[in-house]
Amino acid sequence: MRFYEINGGTLKVDGHPIDTVTRDSLRGNLGMVLQETWLKAGTVADNIAYGKPDATREEIIDAAKRARAHSFICRLPNGYDTEVAEDGGNISQGQRQLLAIARAAVADPPVLILDEPTVGLDPTQLMEVRNLILDLRRNHAIILSSHILGEISAVCDRIVIINHGEIKADDTIERLEEADNSGLVLKLKIQGSSREVPKIARAVEGVVRVDNIQFVQTGIYTYDIELENDGVRNALLSALLQHGLEVLEVSAEKKNLEQVFVKLVNQKTKHSSPVSY
Repeated sequence: MRFYEINGGTLKVDGHPIDTVTRDSLRGNLGMVLQETWLKAGTVADNIAYGKPDATREEIIDAAKRARAHSFICRLPNGYDTEVAEDGGNISQGQRQLLAIARAAVADPPVLILDEPTVGLDPTQLMEVRNLILDLRRNHAIILSSHILGEISAVCDRIVIINHGEIKADDTIERLEEADNSGLVLKLKIQGSSREVPKIARAVEGVVRVDNIQFVQTGIYTYDIELENDGVRNALLSALLQHGLEVLEVSAEKKNLEQVFVKLVNQKTKHSSPVSY
């Protein structure tokens, strides 16, 4: 948005250095939804049209439909003419977020910037916003800023990890996982003592940790067991069987995304090339 000028490196938009693009041109092609949703005192329609002051009622409704806000707006006392308090206190956090996205969408910019769009939402609202982002990215470039790793991996096809102004990684989540040598986590369902299983597992070379022990039924528990690499799995299962424990289920292994990201943030910078969107 060029609120600040860059003082190092290169940032390009459509191949052009950002400092050669006028602010008006740049901002006319960007829509932004901030973490702290701001609404002005006025009607729902007024708040959506703030993104395009000359928007027609049809354009406002179309933007609300694309933002999946139309349904809840129609349930308000006066629909699009319902008055909204300046702090948005008379509608929910999830509804305020959808209105903010509709406001950004009404001008239909090619690029949408979403800053922590799911913070403070309940599970139902979170899934609604997540599906909305997946739908919007079909025809828009989405730049999403988030510290919630599950949201990043669910909706982003390219991830840039930045720490103190340095790009630590820039790739797809699949390639970041493949390039990292962090351990795997297996979820095992085992019949046997919940005290004995962790002791046996930890004695196997290559087992990093055993945690998230969950009771299923008498004598049966599930365990999350992190391994240094996939080669440790057979040794672990053999050790459990040798001690007379019955492994009832081995779920598909999953990458510990949090550890992958933490490791990438802390590694020495490898990416110094310009970033272009």
